[in-house]
Amino acid sequence: MRKPPVPEGRVWVSRVDARAIIDLGNSTYNHMLRCLAQGFADTDVTEKKLFINSAIDLMMAVVPLGQELARMKANDEDSCNAGLSFATLRNTGVPKSHPNVAYGLAMRSNELVEGAKILVQTPRLGRALNVLQSVRDALFRAAGMAEIIETQTVESPHQSQPYKGVETKPASSQEVVEGKELTLVVDMSRCIHSRYCVTGAPKTFIANVDGPWLHPDESDPDLLTRIAHDCPSGAIAYVSKGKLPDERAPEVNMLRIRENGPNAVNAPLIVAGKEDGFRATFCRCGQSKNKPYCDGSHKDVSFQASGEPETVSLDPLASRDGFLKVDPQKDGPLKISGNLEICAGTGRVVKRVQSALLCRCGHSQNKPFCDGSHRAAEFKADGE
Repeated sequence: MRKPPVPEGRVWVSRVDARAIIDLGNSTYNHMLRCLAQGFADTDVTEKKLFINSAIDLMMAVVPLGQELARMKANDEDSCNAGLSFATLRNTGVPKSHPNVAYGLAMRSNELVEGAKILVQTPRLGRALNVLQSVRDALFRAAGMAEIIETQTVESPHQSQPYKGVETKPASSQEVVEGKELTLVVDMSRCIHSRYCVTGAPKTFIANVDGPWLHPDESDPDLLTRIAHDCPSGAIAYVSKGKLPDERAPEVNMLRIRENGPNAVNAPLIVAGKEDGFRATFCRCGQSKNKPYCDGSHKDVSFQASGEPETVSLDPLASRDGFLKVDPQKDGPLKISGNLEICAGTGRVVKRVQSALLCRCGHSQNKPFCDGSHRAAEFKADGE
């Protein structure tokens, strides 16, 4: 980054803002190489997948850093713009003799997250920070040190909240009602009216009344937790006051295709870079006003799509749980990354995947998968 003795025809970076991003970008690139090297060196299939997936994610973090640098001046003496130098360390690997390789890599990831704090005032770089934090959290969990994640915070508008299953600060669409043993959190913007609540606990969930309709102390708390877990859209959640267990991630990530309706997913979700609980229903008719989530519009437009598509394959997954990333593509499908069993509404396996593009325009001839029909249909929807 120093100005060379003979600067003619050379590129150097002297601006402080560009130097900070180069430093983070090169550090992220080096960390990607560490994870990649460890992935190829490891013989355990689960660990190999963890480290290689982390490396791929880190590649995605390098992209916005490089793009931002290409927009920035390198120095104040000429018109040249900056860019990543990809300076590397001689030793990129982590010895297998390390007592906990995932923990060591997670600690380095945490250093990168801390280093990224000063950069998130630029919205375009929020994507890199989200990826770095997701990689860090996955490595800490693999190291059996999930409690560390709860103590790490990133003070920025792009921060992912500690993973609790429900928002710590309710959105405007949420109703929060405290009971003696739990607090009910109901987000009507996510509700698809499956009616598990009003039929399973009619004394707590009282429909079609004026005034308060949520009464958590009128039903057995264990029953309310089961109703929350059964709510496919994630509209109903709860916060335990100590006696009841918090909701836990499922042992098998599942997507169930609802007849003439949405895709219902049960997995630890990261939607558009933000942790989003364990349950959600994603629009596949293309008409929801709350994309990527279903808002019931499929009924209004008489959407027709089978919940029983043909089985594509029954190939097993080496691992069936873990975070599931759902990234809406602009004017296109939902990009799924992570272990997932795609099932018919009756539970029959359609396909097991680690990545997929799912139709959300409603026009694919290969539902639930995208076949590119969104382009001809001129489908419009925000991306990640």
